[in-house]
Amino acid sequence: GDLPDPRSVDAGVHTLAFIDTLPRLARWQIRGLLRALDHGSRLRTGRSFRRLDDARRAAIMAAMASSGPALPRLAFAGLKQVCAMGYLRHPAVWAAIGYDGPTLLRLPPPTR
Repeated sequence: GDLPDPRSVDAGVHTLAFIDTLPRLARWQIRGLLRALDHGSRLRTGRSFRRLDDARRAAIMAAMASSGPALPRLAFAGLKQVCAMGYLRHPAVWAAIGYDGPTLLRLPPPTR
């Protein structure tokens, strides 16, 4: 279906907020993975990943996703999961995928 553009639902902001909720070790691992991506890009292209245009970034991510060695594929899968958690936090995305939100939010208030 038609999914909202990640920028229109502030997926980056929500992803960072999700990362902040993770245990310290997981945050450290994600930071290391992002640094490796940035420096690896610099070695291959002469530019850090964050300074590449969207098309070049997409090409690098596609190469990681279909890489023969397992490590780049695992790195891609990890980054994809973290970004998906940020993207899926927005109610506009929920509506687009047919999800009506967390059950806890739909429960009636308790009576005394």
